[in-house]
Amino acid sequence: MTNRYRQYRTLLLVLCAAIGSAKVARGESAFAGKICVNKTSKVLTVRSRCRSNETLLKDQSSLTGPQGATGATGAAGTDGSIRIYGDGSAGPLNVTSGFNNFVSDNPQFTTRNVSSGATLNVPSGTTIRCTEGVTIAGTILVGQSAIGGVYNSTASTNVYTASLLPPHPGISKQVASSGELGAAGATLKGGRHGYSALSGSAESFLWHAPWGGGGGGASQGAGGSGGGSLRILAKGTVDITGIIAAGAVLGSQGGGGGAGGVIFVASQTGVTLQSPGLIAASGADGGASTSGAAAGGGGAGGYVRIISPNNSVDAVQITVQGGSAGSSTTQISDTVAIAGGAGGSCVEGGGTGGDVGLGRPASSSGATSGSAGISVVTTADPTSLF
Repeated sequence: MTNRYRQYRTLLLVLCAAIGSAKVARGESAFAGKICVNKTSKVLTVRSRCRSNETLLKDQSSLTGPQGATGATGAAGTDGSIRIYGDGSAGPLNVTSGFNNFVSDNPQFTTRNVSSGATLNVPSGTTIRCTEGVTIAGTILVGQSAIGGVYNSTASTNVYTASLLPPHPGISKQVASSGELGAAGATLKGGRHGYSALSGSAESFLWHAPWGGGGGGASQGAGGSGGGSLRILAKGTVDITGIIAAGAVLGSQGGGGGAGGVIFVASQTGVTLQSPGLIAASGADGGASTSGAAAGGGGAGGYVRIISPNNSVDAVQITVQGGSAGSSTTQISDTVAIAGGAGGSCVEGGGTGGDVGLGRPASSSGATSGSAGISVVTTADPTSLF
């Protein structure tokens, strides 16, 4: 082979390589040959043109090779359900002394500690999430939520008018009613409590923020507001040696007492509640009778739910008692009188408002206490429940 021939051959190879590279850069095939199939042997050959004993393979999908072995399984991702405990981005929450109002636009803490002697006030509907543990040696007070009713009445000769702001029902199915308004000498019926939310099915109830117990019905005075709601979700242990309280407000001047609030404590690790620790969601007492109003009914007790795989809970340290009926010792003598307002309801019913007897002076009778609330302690991992 002469040197000049070698030079031409090398130049041709370089030119072909350059053309192929340019085609690849444009996303084209570097080789424009055809795949030919021998009609007899079925052998594949790549040519610029197929021979007479060959056919052009137009559908190349059949050239797919056998599937390779399955690769190794990748590492498991983070369990998305643990996000109910937050991401800890707000760091620790430490309340060491005095009275403190809880204000946070990112309630995702690592730990939460309320020291002995310290008080933390939280609004109703608050959820606090912790990636680690919670220690409550001080006091957490949950604000009221559902307001009580207000009944304003006026009287002129043989004309009696009244404007009523009804109470909020909270999580109950119906508001507590106010007492009847009437003239001197009439028999008047006290308000009836609303329907309870969960009687017989409390275990299925998990959350209904921001409401807690319902407000009391009105009489001459206002009904009491219902207790609020609070939820604590912690991945670590929740240790309660202090107090968590979601109490209601007393009825005034014959108004019904508010119902107790709603408190949830859930931990993926465990919950400890032993003396002197206390969780309280009690109903409030009804208002006493006056010269123009019968006594109010007591508010129903609230709802407390604890869920964790390891519970060390003394049931005596959970208080969900109903409020007492208002005192009926004062005789009714006013020209216009109002029967007592009913107590607010929660998971159980509130008490009935007192009646006004016939004539003047008249007695107040029939007011009843609110029903006790419900507490449920469940041994389970709560992670997938919320």
